[in-house]
Amino acid sequence: MDDRKKNIQNCMLVENPVIVGKYGIPFLHRESYIPSEIVSFSDIKTVKIKQAGVHFFIDDYRFERLWSHPYKYLALLKQFSSIFAPDFSLYVDMPPAMKIWNVYRSRLIGQWLQKMGARVIPTIAWAEPASFEYCFDGVETGGTVAVSTVGAKRNSCTIDLWKRGITALIRTIAPTTILIYGEPIDFNFEAINVKYYNNSILNHLHNL
Repeated sequence: MDDRKKNIQNCMLVENPVIVGKYGIPFLHRESYIPSEIVSFSDIKTVKIKQAGVHFFIDDYRFERLWSHPYKYLALLKQFSSIFAPDFSLYVDMPPAMKIWNVYRSRLIGQWLQKMGARVIPTIAWAEPASFEYCFDGVETGGTVAVSTVGAKRNSCTIDLWKRGITALIRTIAPTTILIYGEPIDFNFEAINVKYYNNSILNHLHNL
C-alpha cells in the first residue's frame, strides 16, 4: 500500500482499528520483550546492532516523517528487535486537544506496526494530572511499557509530576516491566521490574 495515497492525518492507516476509551484511542497489545540496548530513530540507518530496540525519546520533528510516510520506514524498523511506540510530546501548556491527538498518534503508529508484524513496546507519556484521563488509554494491562525521565528532574515540581504520573500508570496499566530512558528518579517500584537506558550504543559510536 502506497502511503502517499493516504489521508495526511493517517486516519485510515489501520483498517478496522481497535479503539478504546472516551476518546477512541487505538489499542496496543501488551509486549513482554525487554531489549538489552536501544537506539534513537534518528540513527537507525547507521547503527548496525540490530538486536537493539528503537526509541523515539527525541525531538518530535526528528520523527514526524514516520507519521507522514510510515511505509517508507517499515522495512528498516523491522530489522530491529523491537520498536517503542513514538513519543509524541505532551506538554502541560499544550491545549488538551493536541495532547489527546499525540496520544492517538502514538497508539495508532504502534497498532499499525503490530499489524505489520513488529514487536512494539507501548510508550507512555503524560502532562498535568488532568491528562491521566486519557494518556494511559489504549495499552493492554500487564507487560512492558517505556517511559522517559528526560526533563523531569528540572525542579521539585517536575519531579513530583513525574512521580504522580508513574504512580497513576502503575495503578492503571499494572505493568510487569518499566523501561526508563534517562536518569533515575528516586521511586519505590516495589515488585515491578525496572530497566534504565542511557543510549550506550550512541555513546560507543561517538567514541570510535
